[in-house]
Amino acid sequence: MFFAKSDNKTDYIEYKGITFEVVKRKVRYFRVEFKSRIPKMILPYGTDPGKILVENFPRIRKKYDGFLDHMENADRLDFIKREKEEFENIINDLVLSYSDELKVTVRLIKYRKMRRMWGNCRSNGVITLNSKLSFLPIRIISYILYHEMLHLSERGGHSIKFRRRMRKKFTDQKSIETVLKAYFIKFDNEDVNIKNSL
Repeated sequence: MFFAKSDNKTDYIEYKGITFEVVKRKVRYFRVEFKSRIPKMILPYGTDPGKILVENFPRIRKKYDGFLDHMENADRLDFIKREKEEFENIINDLVLSYSDELKVTVRLIKYRKMRRMWGNCRSNGVITLNSKLSFLPIRIISYILYHEMLHLSERGGHSIKFRRRMRKKFTDQKSIETVLKAYFIKFDNEDVNIKNSL
């Protein structure tokens, strides 16, 4: 294990074949962010990164290996270019279909760029979708929208019943979730311009 300081005050530590960027901040607990091949350790001031790695490495290694798998998957994915109107039409058609199926009412669909979420639903029938969804396949868009609309029917968060209904509708749920993680990585690593912001 080695620890080195560079000229620009970014610290790095190498442990068991993985190089980590070390950032000290005013935080309570450490965390490791996986956005590139060099994970970023966010640590409270005065914390020894070597000690953190020794105590937590099996868990960190597992997450890092999973991240690398998602990164490989991301390299194989493509973005779909759609105009704003085409994307909105897809959403509107799906809302009509799912509203009948779920017996719910969507009051408003909003779009905005989100860093770590694909969508969210408020109990008043307002659904906000990540505008990056416009670059994804229709199957993925359908999954996200159905998930958010199902919250209007199942008010208990991600309850057992909620998860069961999602699995029944999307039997390929595990593979969709894997693809969604890979798309987040692809967006992080590629400069994708979201034109005609929704």
